[in-house]
Amino acid sequence: MQRSPEPAVTNGPGPPVAIVVAPTHALTGTLVAMDARQSYDPAGGRLTYRWRQTGGPRVTKYSIDERLGDTVPAFTPEEPGLYSFSMSVFNGTIGSEPIDIDVEVAAAPLVTPPSPVDSEPESGPRRVPELTPRPNPAPAPTSFPKPEIEPMKVRPAARVLHGARRTRGGGETGINGN
Repeated sequence: MQRSPEPAVTNGPGPPVAIVVAPTHALTGTLVAMDARQSYDPAGGRLTYRWRQTGGPRVTKYSIDERLGDTVPAFTPEEPGLYSFSMSVFNGTIGSEPIDIDVEVAAAPLVTPPSPVDSEPESGPRRVPELTPRPNPAPAPTSFPKPEIEPMKVRPAARVLHGARRTRGGGETGINGN
């Protein structure tokens, strides 16, 4: 009879924790970032990040910010659909539970330029309106009349004493009226 080995008992703080902040909806052609910077190791170990695409249209355009490394990968979806990813962190000894991330991508609205006002109907060729030059406006004046400025009337400044004020009779009183 073979005896199975005893399970390893760990008294440490536990496995690392994976946390991802990502949008749930996006438009085609826009950058979608998945931020895992809040992930942590309770023991204070350094983490490595493992990202995997698990479903949806294949991501072909992705980027990783050199300053942030693989903690904030981003991608640009080229077609609508549900893009699914999985992420886990590893501290060199043990890994976290994987987190599933789903981003529903819709087609970005098409922006069409406005048609000219005097265009032909859709079935015929489009006519481009002719541009007619406008006459130059009158040249700007080189000198302006000087406005008349009235001299300011300056009143003598009142003498201010800390904690005192001047009364109508010309005497000074303290803060409490003494």
